Amino acid sequence: MLAEILRVSVAGTRKTRIIQSANLNSKIIEGYLVSLEQAGLLQRPTARPSIFITTTRGQLFLLLYLKMNELLSREMRGLKTPRILRGRGEVWPDYRRKC
Repeated sequence: MLAEILRVSVAGTRKTRIIQSANLNSKIIEGYLVSLEQAGLLQRPTARPSIFITTTRGQLFLLLYLKMNELLSREMRGLKTPRILRGRGEVWPDYRRKC
């Protein structure tokens, strides 16, 4: 859930978009948003408090989460060397480009 919120907010987005993407209600999302803000992974710019943006630290967290997810899914499928360990460290180009 945290990774989805950070992914949706990379370029900046409204709370309603986050709610739709996560498919949760406003009260539950608010708890996640507060936790992410306190951890320094998400911020609300002062000019537009209803907009959320993933911080640089949040983007790094998201990238590491995606890498770890790939490693674990490969491990679960019994594959030998994960792609992340073979090459330049690219995981999923779509997410990397957004970060």
